[in-house]
Amino acid sequence: MKRAAVTLTALALLAGCGGGDDTAEQSAEGRTKLVVGVIPIADVAPLYLGVEKGFFREEKLDVEARPIQGGAAAVPSIMANEFQIAFGNSISLLQAQKRNLKLRIVTEGVQAGKSDADSTNGMMVGKDSDVREPTDLEGQTIAVNTLDNLGEVTVRASLEKQGADVSDLKFVEVPFPEMNTALERGSVAAAWHVEPFISQLSAAGGRKLFDPFVETHPRLTPAQYFGSAKFLDKNPDVEERFSRAMNKSLDYAQTHEAEVRKLIPEYSEIPPEVAKKMPLPYWTSELNVQSIEDLTELAGKYGVLEGDVDVQAILPKQ
Repeated sequence: MKRAAVTLTALALLAGCGGGDDTAEQSAEGRTKLVVGVIPIADVAPLYLGVEKGFFREEKLDVEARPIQGGAAAVPSIMANEFQIAFGNSISLLQAQKRNLKLRIVTEGVQAGKSDADSTNGMMVGKDSDVREPTDLEGQTIAVNTLDNLGEVTVRASLEKQGADVSDLKFVEVPFPEMNTALERGSVAAAWHVEPFISQLSAAGGRKLFDPFVETHPRLTPAQYFGSAKFLDKNPDVEERFSRAMNKSLDYAQTHEAEVRKLIPEYSEIPPEVAKKMPLPYWTSELNVQSIEDLTELAGKYGVLEGDVDVQAILPKQ
């Protein structure tokens, strides 16, 4: 797909203009400062919880979270050392690799549901939609937060698995907070959606057709925390300390639901009453490598990734 190539070429040019020297900045107290780019959704709650619980400070890290629209959007800042770590998916990392931008996963970020019972991702339609079955979406326009990326791959894979013809699907880029409005206006037939927007849309009469993540790969790893290989290689101790603190945060979040639900409204626009009831993601420190390999194969099949890619190059060094 030409659009992805043009976008990533632009990222490469932007990264080349950055003034970062890949040095880990130190605070006056002797801690390492890290700016982490994150999408302000429920998935990143463990990062904020780890900061609140002091897990990063225990590793002598000062972490500042900054909002981003998606992992691909953070790549220029990562390459310029404006962000040291970001939350994004493996497809973005592999696309960057094709443009000679070397990125590497540091830790797991979040995992999808194992079944519809613990689903937190959804193919959503508005309350007045005539779409009832996956095949009703053939030839339709679907909203995703980033073009030529994870949304398109999992939507195509899950629809095709359910017998739909995906050759004429159309995708438009819409930020998650604006997708419900796009559905209400009828500018898109469906939206590849996440919480809390799924719960908000459902409360307004919208419907979930299915979970593209569950259909593609149960316990799919849709996103990870990553950095530039150059920065991580130059600062291996920082990589190790962030990994330990983040893994501790992920495992803690999975076993402390009440704390997670209380925290989510503090860093996002998710109302407390929604945060109390919405399904939560599955968090674990175990990276689902097989799901990343499967996603890579599917991305190649649907033209989101072209040519040979080296999955091993983006996996954690250890």
